[in-house]
Amino acid sequence: MPIQIPSVHLNGDSRAELVRQHRLVYDKACDLLDALTEASPNNLNFYPLGDEAIRHAQAEHRQRVFAAQSIKTDMEMILAAIMKD
Repeated sequence: MPIQIPSVHLNGDSRAELVRQHRLVYDKACDLLDALTEASPNNLNFYPLGDEAIRHAQAEHRQRVFAAQSIKTDMEMILAAIMKD
């Protein structure tokens, strides 16, 4: 589904306010991606649980990174469209 871009008009938030709001989310998504990188699964924390534990943890971690990256990408697209008008 395509991203729905907010409309800048007299009855809504100003362009500057929309940019501020979406830039904040973008910045937080970047912070989250940095934190997720630091929190990558370490095999030493999982080997006592068996061979599948680290693979399962890594798959879950990839899903979290993908979700955060999706938010960041959405905000990039929204910001570009808001600022373009």
